[in-house]
Amino acid sequence: MAMNENTLAEELRAMREEMRAMREQMSEMIGDTNKKLEVIGSFVAAINESQTFEKTMHAVENVTKDVTGCDKADFIAEDNGKFFSTDGEVRTYIQPENADEIKKVMETGRISVRGDAAIIPVQSGNDSSVGVIIAEKIGGFDSAELAQLESGSTVMNTVKLAVEKEMNHRMAVTDELTSLKNRDGLNEYLKNTLCDVIDEKKPVSILMCDIDHFKSVNDTYGHDAGDVVLRGVADIISENTRGGYDSAFRMGGEEMACVLCCDVNEATKIAERIRTEVENASFYYNGQDIGVTLSIGVHQMDAKEIVPENARIVFDAELKYADNAVYEAKESGRNQVIISAESAPMADRSDVQQPESNIADEQDILDKDNLLDRSNISPEMPKNDHFKETIGKMSDWADKVIEKAEQLKAIEQEQNKDGAAR
Repeated sequence: MAMNENTLAEELRAMREEMRAMREQMSEMIGDTNKKLEVIGSFVAAINESQTFEKTMHAVENVTKDVTGCDKADFIAEDNGKFFSTDGEVRTYIQPENADEIKKVMETGRISVRGDAAIIPVQSGNDSSVGVIIAEKIGGFDSAELAQLESGSTVMNTVKLAVEKEMNHRMAVTDELTSLKNRDGLNEYLKNTLCDVIDEKKPVSILMCDIDHFKSVNDTYGHDAGDVVLRGVADIISENTRGGYDSAFRMGGEEMACVLCCDVNEATKIAERIRTEVENASFYYNGQDIGVTLSIGVHQMDAKEIVPENARIVFDAELKYADNAVYEAKESGRNQVIISAESAPMADRSDVQQPESNIADEQDILDKDNLLDRSNISPEMPKNDHFKETIGKMSDWADKVIEKAEQLKAIEQEQNKDGAAR
């Protein structure tokens, strides 16, 4: 009987210890859960207050550190083939050494672990990746920590909602047809990026691109064919503006602009490359290859004072110089790159293709009809003062030649009369 009582007492003590351990474990789990809820609550509040994707990226980095206890977490986002990170305010475009691995993680949607580092995909609502989190922890991550950042976890579902907000925003600032940024995207770029670039005293140049005779493409092949051409030209422009802070925008119709973080000489080389690629390209539509050319105006900005509040006003003032240059390119024969008069003193023109003369030979100079034929000159008053001055001089010169010709004709008539009288 005593043995049975002793055995029962031992069993009861063991049960009490087991229950105490379970209570402690449950208390710890509740504490962890409350901590996670607190972290997620703070994260949700942070992303709700975020007005920019940069702030959202910073909040995602912080929640990753809080959940996993990692030493470092960097959100690397992708935008039109370019990678960038942020300090919560400004984007810094980068070229990661492990770019191929990052792309693979984005494609597969699976976490990649190498030593103490983990590359974690960040997905939007449709499960497409917009970037990755690169997290590092001394000693590496255990499976429980990584599980909290797997697709479908509470944390990553919350991150997905935050990223979906950015994807909707991207759609709002992107031209649907060409995938270039639209005018709203330009405003955002000027405030968030260009101001900082100029503040760091880096050179900035503008390319204004205009597809030559685009109306005839629409009239000849139809507007669907015109859309194919617009997309094709935009792709070429986009491929040539993938470096760092460079960006491209559709300004309207067949006009596209590039902002390049380089001086006018480098910008001219890029412009020539774009012009040549467009000239050599064929845009296929409905069994036909359509070819077009591009006129480009280049201008290096001279914006000493620019802040987010006046960024668009300052930029538009500088854009006019590039616009004047592309107008001159159009009037000078099209399919060429022209540097603005304001940037010309800084430019090495050896990289600029010079326009071919429209005058066949010297006889054309003396041809009165050719001198008076203004059919190739737009009835709209030229925007470039230098170009107007040149046209004015040509007109005066033409009038003088005509006057001399009339004087010679009168002299010849008088000589004929004298000869007849004799």
